[in-house]
Amino acid sequence: MGWMASDAAMITFANPESFGVLGMQSHYALSGLITEVEESLGDADADTVPMRICLEWGRWDLKSPHEEEMNFRASSRWAWDLLRERGYDPIGGEVWDSTDFGSWRNRTDVLLESLFPMDAATATVPVARWSTGAP
Repeated sequence: MGWMASDAAMITFANPESFGVLGMQSHYALSGLITEVEESLGDADADTVPMRICLEWGRWDLKSPHEEEMNFRASSRWAWDLLRERGYDPIGGEVWDSTDFGSWRNRTDVLLESLFPMDAATATVPVARWSTGAP
C-alpha cells in the first residue's frame, strides 16, 4: 500500500521463485523510485516471470497542487502501464474511492479475492466489485 507498493514490486520481481502473486494498492512513487522499480524488473515480462497481479488506486488518490511530481494517481497509472507493456494483465485499475488507509481497508477483501480465488478457475473478481465495492 502506498509507499510500500514499490518495495513489494521490487522484492517480488527479484524473487520470482518465491512469489506467484503481487498485490498493490495506490502505487506511491516519485521519479527516483520509478527508476528503481523499472530497473528491478530487468527483462521480466509475463512470459519469463508469470504471475497474477492486482493493482488498484483511488480516483481521489493523493495529489499535491504545490508539488508537480506528487500525483499518486499518475504514478499508479504509470505502474499499470508498465505492467501492461510487459505483457501482464493486472486486475484492478482506478476505483471510485478515496486515498490512503480508508480506501485500502475498504478494498483489502477484493484484493485478496483477486489474488487467491477460492475457485482456481476464477482468475478475477466481477468488474462490478471493482467499480462499486458492492458485495
